[in-house]
Amino acid sequence: MYTEHKQTFIENWPEALLTLSFQSEGIELRERDVFAIGACTHEFMDAKKLLERPAFSEQLRDDIEYALSRFTGPVFVRFGGVSYHEGSIQNINNVDAVVKQLSVPSHRVASYLWDCIQSSTPVWLFLRAWQDIPRWGEFRCFIENGSVVGVSQYHCLEYFSFLLKNADEIRQLIIGFLQRLIPLLHIENVVADIAVTYQDGNFNAFLIELNPFIQRTDACLFSWSNGGDFNGRIRINRSQTDALREKSKRPYLL
Repeated sequence: MYTEHKQTFIENWPEALLTLSFQSEGIELRERDVFAIGACTHEFMDAKKLLERPAFSEQLRDDIEYALSRFTGPVFVRFGGVSYHEGSIQNINNVDAVVKQLSVPSHRVASYLWDCIQSSTPVWLFLRAWQDIPRWGEFRCFIENGSVVGVSQYHCLEYFSFLLKNADEIRQLIIGFLQRLIPLLHIENVVADIAVTYQDGNFNAFLIELNPFIQRTDACLFSWSNGGDFNGRIRINRSQTDALREKSKRPYLL
């Protein structure tokens, strides 16, 4: 499932593409450590017929310590093709905190690890520089055949007055960022999640992650139905009414 789209994994990004994202340090995991992380869920334990959860290797702790030394501030932890999402620990700055994150039970992570094992795909762990991203500042960009076919605010069930107030400036920033991003992409059909930050009166944009251009990837304020309604525009909720209307379409998320 995941490895069918492994070109979106961070370890497969071109070097030039990495420069548009947060600082990252990767560690290719040994099988023992992959099992130790996956075994945080009972399903993985049962699938591998493990009687007890393996311990992390000392080499992993050494690798984490070295990776942390490359940063000047806190980090967050993810894998090349998946993150912990709501299970993420913020502002990590020591080995024990990384190990604590890797010990969080996550069906999402376990499923990803299992898929990598079954397809003989190496598993990469990434420490990435921590960024405070405002909820209004996450955008999902849909790219088909090398062209942008739509951009949506990521948190599509919410209305952000700051986003509406600064819509024109943010729109120009996103357009300019995508003009830099697309020539560096190694995939013609992809969904890029980007972050827009605001500090000291200045807006900046960064690449967060890449997702496959498939219906399993949430279309946010667009729709995959009937071939999709992507029209090349940037969509945001322009009122609380818009947000409530979007919520009514997704009662399973309420």
